[in-house]
Amino acid sequence: MSIRLVRCIGQGTHGRVFLAHVEDNAAPIVLKRIALRARSGGMATCCMRELYALKELQHPNIVACLGLFTGVDHAFLALEHVAFDLERLLRSTHGLYVMHVRSLTYQLLRGVLAPLPPPLHTLLSSHAQHNPLSSPPVAAVEHCHAMQYIHRDVKPCNILIDPTGVLKLADFGATNTLSHTRPPAATKTNTNS
Repeated sequence: MSIRLVRCIGQGTHGRVFLAHVEDNAAPIVLKRIALRARSGGMATCCMRELYALKELQHPNIVACLGLFTGVDHAFLALEHVAFDLERLLRSTHGLYVMHVRSLTYQLLRGVLAPLPPPLHTLLSSHAQHNPLSSPPVAAVEHCHAMQYIHRDVKPCNILIDPTGVLKLADFGATNTLSHTRPPAATKTNTNS
């Protein structure tokens, strides 16, 4: 399998985020490059948390994890590409009106798809293949809580919006669980007898 990096689209605490293409696939993907820490003996804890959470939290309104690729000194977490994020929309020249923020916030917190008011509907659906109101209800936060996960980093740049207006929650590196065992990289062991 051949993956071609297109460009860097962001910089996070633990690494860079790239837009990429996989051979014979027209849809782009996102690769989060995470440095492997030799002193810890493996991947950064945040990467393990994100991978563990995304494997269990598969949901239409949570960004999909497509796989993990490891190298000598770094790993790439492959994720679904979603073109828009709320922060970018807030900073755009079009801006968002109070009604847009209310509609999107209602979707995220209540798990109900609300109509997208103009001009946001026009901006997002310019690339859409179908009516945004036919999308499934948004229930990402409710799903996380039902699965005993707490996201802990819900902010505009982690709320992605696909061209049809469906919200997707992203960046699960700070996620904690209420009842599940923690991923192996985050578990401390006592070697003293």
